[in-house]
Amino acid sequence: MFISRRHPREYGTVPGTAVPGTRGSGTGFCCRWGQTPALFLLAGLLALGALNGELGGLGGDNAAYILLAKSLVTGQGYRSIWQPGAPPHTAYPFGFPLILAPIVALRGTHAYLAMHGMVIGWALLALILWIRWVRAETTAGIAWAGAVCLVTTPLWLASTQQILSEFPYLAFSLLALLCAQKLQRGTVPGLILAPGFVGLCLALLAAYFTRTVGITLIATAAASLFWADRRDRGKAAAIRRLALLAACLLPPILAWTARDLWATRGPVTHYARLFLWADPYAWDRGPLSGATLLHRIGGNLSYYVAALGREMVWPTNLAGSWAAPWVGGALALLMAAGFFLRWSRRSIAERYILCYAALFLVWPYQESRFLLPVLPWLWLYLLEGGRLVARLKIAVVTCNLAGCLWLVGLNLSGFHVEPVFRGFLAAHEWLRLNTPKETIVMTRKPTITALLSDRRVVWIPYTGDDKEFLSILRDPGVDVVLDDGLFRETALYLVPAVRRHLDLFEPEVIRFGPTSLLRVKRAPAGRRA
Repeated sequence: MFISRRHPREYGTVPGTAVPGTRGSGTGFCCRWGQTPALFLLAGLLALGALNGELGGLGGDNAAYILLAKSLVTGQGYRSIWQPGAPPHTAYPFGFPLILAPIVALRGTHAYLAMHGMVIGWALLALILWIRWVRAETTAGIAWAGAVCLVTTPLWLASTQQILSEFPYLAFSLLALLCAQKLQRGTVPGLILAPGFVGLCLALLAAYFTRTVGITLIATAAASLFWADRRDRGKAAAIRRLALLAACLLPPILAWTARDLWATRGPVTHYARLFLWADPYAWDRGPLSGATLLHRIGGNLSYYVAALGREMVWPTNLAGSWAAPWVGGALALLMAAGFFLRWSRRSIAERYILCYAALFLVWPYQESRFLLPVLPWLWLYLLEGGRLVARLKIAVVTCNLAGCLWLVGLNLSGFHVEPVFRGFLAAHEWLRLNTPKETIVMTRKPTITALLSDRRVVWIPYTGDDKEFLSILRDPGVDVVLDDGLFRETALYLVPAVRRHLDLFEPEVIRFGPTSLLRVKRAPAGRRA
């Protein structure tokens, strides 16, 4: 399974390292072809064992993808159909909604089980591509241990229950890296389409149009191929292939960018502008400055180090624990050591990981799922960095497997919607059954509200400015305000604004646990149906 095709002289950067797949390598694992289907079966059974048929999370991105797929299959174009006026959508690229479109067309927007099955399929495809990539990059023992740890990692397993784009992006990025790896080892010069070039272009475009962070993959692939060509074939050949790559990639990317820029001439705000705000969840803080950028980088670094402790350790749940940053810090140090051990090989993967990490250290949002597209390499670096620790691989694999079996035995209850959210969901069911179709709802989670209640929605304003609140309330004309009683921004901005303007709402409050619905007394003029 993990028998390397690399020349023995490429190994030896670490004392005692042997050629993978040879006798007496001392890896502690005997890797045979039968392990590939066994690992594939393990990953599939764990993911299927976690299925529960629910939406999988209330973040909002999942609902946005589903509604964008509905927009495509109903012939409305690529639009935010949950908003009044259905403006063109510019936040997420169209790749993942296009993947969801057949399910939405055949089964509707609430076919969550089918969507989870599709995501699991992409996860298994990514696993196959990872096995194909890693078996030529490290020793057999580390490759096998890393693959087992990968499919039993909390983040990997939880992500199979989310309707999100990380797994398709991971599959496309691995395919692109495999193609780039083949090109770097090829012997076909100039403008001739070397084996893997067409696949590289298609994989890079698929990755970019699935997640915009794919721009980091494009940049590192282009730079790595250029320097490899310059070293092996000369500067002229390197420039020719770089120009050919640009000719294949730039037209669709520039066309989509131009479409977004044209759409944002009106009331639509381009998603990239969020980066320029000090805090997208606090508009009052104003634009980004040097000081706030440094603060953001420090906060992101602290968050993701702690996330390593929460998301890569079985069976102990370190969420909210004081131990998570310390465990994450120890893991991060081992990963850094493994990264620098592999850096001397000048692999395209290491350049990509570095570029990816740099982008997310400055990105204004923090989510542990952003680690998923690089999770396979994190395990590889962790095991590479800890290879001098006696029997680290065996201990980690045993711990992960024990934790996974333990959670599957408990029916993975942690992946179900928590009881505190039941009232939130019940409020949406009430909206769907008891309000007219043209009702407009102000809510903290607009895409979730739109998907679950089938009503149009507007954001709550992330500011204490009454003018902003009243402007959104009156135009396009809000009928119901949803106080979820759960999210920080609701308590900071919506609740105080409602209390200052109680005269605008009906006295009756409809309550579902912590969630409340307030009706606006009068429908503002100029409503758009």
